[in-house]
Amino acid sequence: MALSTELDKALNRRDVHKQGHELRRLATMFSKNSLDGMRVAFNNTDTSGYSDYQVAFGWIDKRPYAELQGLQSRVELGDLAIIALNKVISPKRPPRDFTGRCALMQAKLQEPNISNALTVLFGKIDKSSLNQQYLLSNWGCFDLFPHSVGGQKIDTFHLNSGPGSYGWFMAAHRDFNHACKQSAAWLCGAPMDGTSCDYTIGEVIAAVASFRPDIDIGARCVLTPDLHGKSCDWDKLVATLIQECVCAELPAVAQAVAGSGSRMAGILKMMSADTPLDLTVQMAQQPLRSPVETKDGANVSAEDADGGWDAGEDRMGVLLITRVVSEPH
Repeated sequence: MALSTELDKALNRRDVHKQGHELRRLATMFSKNSLDGMRVAFNNTDTSGYSDYQVAFGWIDKRPYAELQGLQSRVELGDLAIIALNKVISPKRPPRDFTGRCALMQAKLQEPNISNALTVLFGKIDKSSLNQQYLLSNWGCFDLFPHSVGGQKIDTFHLNSGPGSYGWFMAAHRDFNHACKQSAAWLCGAPMDGTSCDYTIGEVIAAVASFRPDIDIGARCVLTPDLHGKSCDWDKLVATLIQECVCAELPAVAQAVAGSGSRMAGILKMMSADTPLDLTVQMAQQPLRSPVETKDGANVSAEDADGGWDAGEDRMGVLLITRVVSEPH
């Protein structure tokens, strides 16, 4: 069975479709059992005998927002970052760079009164959705902030523009019955309005991990052994996302060293030939409330529609697939 099929099988469950909010659906989809299933699928596909895949999921508690020319307000960087890294370890050589690929995904749930066909934005013209499409299609120079308004700038980045080069949209039906009929938990497409979402989330993850060269999504990245960007601003942005991602549950071998609440970057830095780590870690499943969309496109929770959105729940998910290659002594 193809890797993408195995990944979709691990992620496409009825309890995922019951969630009526994008972030809640992501949190449910990337459960510990799902991550375990993904890891088995990767390791069964790579039969080189020298590799071991680890799969982790966590959250950036304060979702990054980009401020760029052409937009009157900041736009969220995405709902999910899919990062696949390769790490070669050898006791006889100095630590090497991480090499890999990253794609930024913007998740959208389609309302029941919209056509059953899942397409990019499916006709949504609210300010928030159009800003997200503008970012994924144009990029260029932008400042990154930890809030939609105010806050201290994280850094400045310049990414060469090019439709679909850094990220795509992912869509699913909000309605449970319609969602259960989908071929996968999410269907994905390049950020052009009306583009059919023809690729499953399993196919996208496999492509980012370099198993589907026929799907052009995301961009390559290189990180130094201490997880800094190697040469370009895209490297720096991917490093920033990893540095900001927090895991609440750690493998036993890392628990005594790092402790609960450590950043995902800390786990990666502990990799060595003598201390292989199981990176199948999962962010604590804190309850997320279902949002409603205001007229200007902003999301607020249904419970707090009159009181404003809880900024602590405005998060970004990070899926990290790490391929550890152990060189013979």
